[in-house]
Formats: sequence, C-alpha cells, structure tokens
Amino acid sequence: MSSQDEKRKAIIILCSICVVLLAGGIPLAASAETVGSNVVQGQMWKLVLGVMMASFGGFGLIGIAFVALRHRVTKDILDPYTAYLRNRLSRERYDSIRKKEIVALIIMAVLAVAMLIAWFNPFSIILAAGMILGAVGALLASGNGKGSLMGLGIGAGIVVGIISALSTKIDRSKQYEYFVNGVKVGEGNGAAGNFLSSLLGGALLGFLLIIGIAYLITIICTMVTKE
Repeated sequence: MSSQDEKRKAIIILCSICVVLLAGGIPLAASAETVGSNVVQGQMWKLVLGVMMASFGGFGLIGIAFVALRHRVTKDILDPYTAYLRNRLSRERYDSIRKKEIVALIIMAVLAVAMLIAWFNPFSIILAAGMILGAVGALLASGNGKGSLMGLGIGAGIVVGIISALSTKIDRSKQYEYFVNGVKVGEGNGAAGNFLSSLLGGALLGFLLIIGIAYLITIICTMVTKE
C-alpha cells in the first residue's frame, strides 16, 4: 500500500470517528430531560457528554478539512468580500462561495428546526437562533463586508442579553452582606449583580455564537470552492 493510500485510509477512519461522535453526541445532549431551563437531576451527564462528543466530532471534521484542503487556504479565507474587491478573488469563485453560503443557510435552518423539535428549552432556542443568524451573518459579510456581520452580532447579542437578564429568577428571600477589607459596604439580595451578569453573559454568548458560526461557514465555503 502506497503512502498516499495510507493517508487516504487514515483520513477516512478519522472522518468516520468524527461523524460517529457528532451523530451520537447531538441526540445524547438533546435527550437530557429539562424542567424549564434547568436540567433534571441525574440527566446532566447526558448534556455534558453529548456536548463534548459533538464538539470533538465537529472540530475534528473542521481540522481534517483544513489539512485536506490546506492548498486552498489563503489569507482572505475569512473575508471573500475584500478579496473580491481587491481582485484577489475571481468573480466566478466569489459567486460560487455566495451560492454555497445560501445552501448553508438552508441547512442551518433545517437543523435548527429539527433540534427544536427534539429538544425545546430556552438554551436550544438561543442555539437555534444563533445557527440561523450565523448563516445570515456569513451572507452579510460576503456581500457587504465584515462590518455588517459585526453589527448583526452586536445587535443580536444585546437582545439575547436583555432577554436573559429579564428572564433570570432572583431569590429575593436571601440577603447578602458585602465587605471590603472587613468593612461592610452594602447589603441586598443580589438582584443588581444577577441582572448585570445575566445581561453580559447572554450578550457575549449570543455575539460569539453568531460570529463563530458565520466565520465557520465562510471558511468551509471558501475552502471547498475551486478557482
């Protein structure tokens, strides 16, 4: 067996393992029972293990794609719009990338709906919205530049943060005392701190989710599009 055949066999085996992890991790995470936004006691292992499996599988496939298609990687892989404007990307390849991003948007929408049918709670709603908006962001970035993607990410992140903060339940029956170097500086039930942490945490989650998915789609669509 030649070295080329051995490399091809190794890639096939690795891809198979990643697909199994991805295909097994998502249903496992979705099978975790929830009450509202909380995972039922004894079910957390399914969510944690499922997310880990899906993450390893997904990032593994991305890594394999980078290795297999490394000869197509360019410094403009994250910004086909600028590359096209500066004549570093042909019109044909640019249009082909845009068409693949439209297909990616459709696929993301279908996957988001399927996920919500199988696993419906506040977190899955945010994840589904992030998947769809991320795909929309990839189209915006390749059509109008990275500024439009950043605007979408910031705007959506603020909305997610506000929703997260307003929906956070605060146990007002508990009172806390705050000390600095042994000196009491205040007391309360933590409402302001919980609101602020939920606001910032939700905003950061929404922003990173959309930007990450958008750039992932852009990278994949650019790499698999031939000149």
